[in-house]
Formats: sequence, C-alpha cells, structure tokens
Amino acid sequence: MHTEERVAKLESDVEHIRSDVSEIKQELRDQRVEIATQGKELRAEITGVRAEMAALGKELRAEIAALAMAFEKFKGSQRVLLAIIIVLQLVATGGVAGAVARAFNLL
Repeated sequence: MHTEERVAKLESDVEHIRSDVSEIKQELRDQRVEIATQGKELRAEITGVRAEMAALGKELRAEIAALAMAFEKFKGSQRVLLAIIIVLQLVATGGVAGAVARAFNLL
C-alpha cells in the first residue's frame, strides 16, 4: 500500500469514528433529558407520598387519642358500675346492718 492509500484509509476510519462519537453524544443528551424527566416525576411522587404519610400519621394520632379517651371513660364508667352494683346489693339485702347480720348469721 502506498502512502496516499494509507492516508485515505485513515481519513475514512477517522470519519467513522467521528460519526460514532456524534451518535454516542446524541444518545447521552437524549438519556440526560429522559433521566431529568424521570427525576422530576420521582420527586413529585415522593412529595405526594410524604404528604399522604403525614396525613395518615395525623389521622392515626387522632384515632389513638380518641381510643385513649374512650378507654379512660370506660375505666371511669366501670368504677361507677361497680359502685352501683354494690349499692344495689346492699339495698337488696336490707342495708349495711342487714348485710353484716346475714354475714355473721345473726338473722
């Protein structure tokens, strides 16, 4: 091969390399745009999930507080109910004196 042929082949090879590099650069640009778009979508999704989690957290705290209040009311009403039962039992047995007398088999 002569020098001119070699130079022509090298020039042709360089053109192919330039073309390949240009294609790679364009693909990188396209991927950057796609990645940026997906990043924005992902950030929006994360923001939505965070807001939903915050709302669910507030709702859960409110339900826990309501449950705690209901439990406290139940505890109080349980004590009242027990006192009422004791009073009714005393009345049914003839009062405190009658209950004591019956307990010791005096009547």
